[in-house]
Amino acid sequence: MKQFVLAIDQGTTSTRAVVFDAAARTVSSGQRGGRPRTRRAG
Repeated sequence: MKQFVLAIDQGTTSTRAVVFDAAARTVSSGQRGGRPRTRRAG
């Protein structure tokens, strides 16, 4: 069975994900942008 590692970076305006194989080579990656969410006062 092949083994992989998924790394997720949740930033302020986007989320990135990268999949690495057992030799630490990048298998796949992606990024999705979005609006920042903030709390409302009160």
